Amino acid sequence: MTAIGENAAEARKRLSEHRSAGHLDVSPAENGSPTVTYRGVHLHSTYNPEKEAAQLVDGALQSRAEPVIVLGLGLGYHLEEILSRTEPGVAVVVVEPEPEIAHVALERLGEFDGAERCRFFVGRSTDEIAGDDDFCRATLSGAKMVEHPASARLFESYFTDLKSKARNILSRARRLRILVVSPMYGGSLPVARYTASALKRLGHKVDFLDFSPYHDAFKSVRKLVKSPRNAAQLEGAFVSFLSELVSTRVHETKPALVLALAQAPLQLKTLATLRRRGTPTVMWFVENYRHLTYWQEFASAYDFFFTIQRGGFFDILNEMGVKNYCYLPTGCDPTVHKRVELTGDEQDVYGCDISFAGAAYYNRRQTFEGLLDHDFKIWGIEWGLSQALKPFVQKDGEPYTTEEMVRIVNGSKISLNLHSSNRAQCVEPEGDFVNPRLFEIASCGGFQLVDDRDVLPELFEPGTEIVTFSDVAGLRKQIDYYLSHENERREIADRAMARAHRDHSYDMRMKTMLEFVLDRAGDRIGGTGAGEFWTVAEAADRAGAYPELAELLRKLPGDTEFNINAVWDAVEQREGEMTEPEALLRVLKDMVDTAKIE
Repeated sequence: MTAIGENAAEARKRLSEHRSAGHLDVSPAENGSPTVTYRGVHLHSTYNPEKEAAQLVDGALQSRAEPVIVLGLGLGYHLEEILSRTEPGVAVVVVEPEPEIAHVALERLGEFDGAERCRFFVGRSTDEIAGDDDFCRATLSGAKMVEHPASARLFESYFTDLKSKARNILSRARRLRILVVSPMYGGSLPVARYTASALKRLGHKVDFLDFSPYHDAFKSVRKLVKSPRNAAQLEGAFVSFLSELVSTRVHETKPALVLALAQAPLQLKTLATLRRRGTPTVMWFVENYRHLTYWQEFASAYDFFFTIQRGGFFDILNEMGVKNYCYLPTGCDPTVHKRVELTGDEQDVYGCDISFAGAAYYNRRQTFEGLLDHDFKIWGIEWGLSQALKPFVQKDGEPYTTEEMVRIVNGSKISLNLHSSNRAQCVEPEGDFVNPRLFEIASCGGFQLVDDRDVLPELFEPGTEIVTFSDVAGLRKQIDYYLSHENERREIADRAMARAHRDHSYDMRMKTMLEFVLDRAGDRIGGTGAGEFWTVAEAADRAGAYPELAELLRKLPGDTEFNINAVWDAVEQREGEMTEPEALLRVLKDMVDTAKIE
């Protein structure tokens, strides 16, 4: 955060050195008060600027305790009105993009004491203002934005951008109820878990529908029913049941939005029902769109569609009429994917020069058969298809857990990351996305060799944070070099880990996702409905006009959800005479209880 807001004296002193560009002309209005023209535009009434300002503020302010952000200063007539109508301790922030206007206004306001309690942002970029503590604090406290009409017209794009940034500040601070729906199986299942955990860390209330326990029952259908046709019908009925379960859960918990990961059992009829109810739906399609093609049927049924690929995929989505799509690669969870110390026994199991953890796709089998002269351990399923690699496969090709993957990386000098392909001999030519393994290995502090991908340079710096290869010969050359250059290998791994934690965590991905969603549909999400909530600490901060209520709230754990039951429990435990806010809470509590009974 920066600190660029100034009080009136500081702004006046700085602007005294500002050289006028000659775009401003001051002249008297009909009533004798000064008015001003900037680039030929009148900033105030030429008859009675004070009356005009009073009318503007009449329609803008509803409370004397309401913080205010003033967009456009003019000569400050409306600012005087605002200051006269707000309590002395209420925050007032003033934004004026043109120093020449602010200089004249502050000179005119020189005798007005109220201006000294304002914070002025004059001639600052919108990025600077949005990063300032005072501006953020005022925005988060629910400040009313009062636009000076003439200034808004003159600097339309500037103020539009600032208002957008203010919405993003609010978006990042909002606490939402979010329903996360996982698939029953597959690569997006762990991503669903990381996503739910990240949203919780960001302060949201997450209802995680983990459908993985249903997978065994789903698979058993094929074992119990002989007819493929009947089995398919029963599997469809099973998925329909899970989809209806999602719909019922939404009806009961009223989340602000539903976030589904690829292959989550959400059917079109359920998505249509949620849309009719006004519950926004989000799909994070963390799969290769060329291989898993069911998205063609479902993409337009979601309100928001996030992908790990752009380019041609975006062209197709656009042709389909999908409006709210966004690129969002996967990431890492530093609380899970981290450096760990291996015991002696663990080092015997996981220690090696080179490792790979993943399934035995065709290109991987072809490539790894060229590395048989190395200390190489392979983890994962379906490696029995290669007799040459069989001696290198660990645990008889059983699936490995996330915890094991972390130890595999920590026990290896080099972790290989070769993206899957069923047609290429080594590197898949259509490298327009990266897998989660890229970020997870980096987050574990592992050194990885990854096949060259089009999008890699924007995620990690090749040669500095990551090392790539494009064929078997190049891979062997990189292996030989980095096995003999330990310090260089460790330095690259350290830089990759720092970059992964800084830029590629699931916390960062969820911030990006929610900012995109709230920027495009913020008025449909949360608000006064059940989808958004405050913590007790946030409610206490917003109760400034009612110090007794704020004091009561601060007796509760700050991260508790703010609701009448939690607050009333605290009231009942308090001794002494009931205060006015407490009496009001009792009336409200009785009303809520009565409504539930009826």
